[in-house]
Amino acid sequence: MYTANLLEMTSKWSLRDLTMYVDDGAVYATSATIKGAMDSVTEGYTQVLGWLYWNGLTADPDKCELMTFTHSRTDPRKTGQPVLRLDYTDPIHGPQHVNVSKEPIRYLGLYIDQKLNWRYHAQLMANRG
Repeated sequence: MYTANLLEMTSKWSLRDLTMYVDDGAVYATSATIKGAMDSVTEGYTQVLGWLYWNGLTADPDKCELMTFTHSRTDPRKTGQPVLRLDYTDPIHGPQHVNVSKEPIRYLGLYIDQKLNWRYHAQLMANRG
């Protein structure tokens, strides 16, 4: 309930989205170019950080992860070169950056890799079983 206003604010976004579950959140963006998507994510994340700051909350920079997805046959001359990190300014922690993760990231119990391949997740869950 406390973050309902945040979700209402982000519902007006175009070509990006914020999803949240309890205290986990993710900003997603889509664009014809990698730079366009990264700029959109940066702008969206900065807005989220501002909202958190003004409502007495903060995001933990150490828990931020970044992953980009492109079609496997994408021509880098059209979409741009891969980005290695995202720079942003946190109202509490100051200038920060997030490196692109080369390893699968975990979000809400799912392990996601850059190719949106479920092998890693399935293998991990099978090993746990």
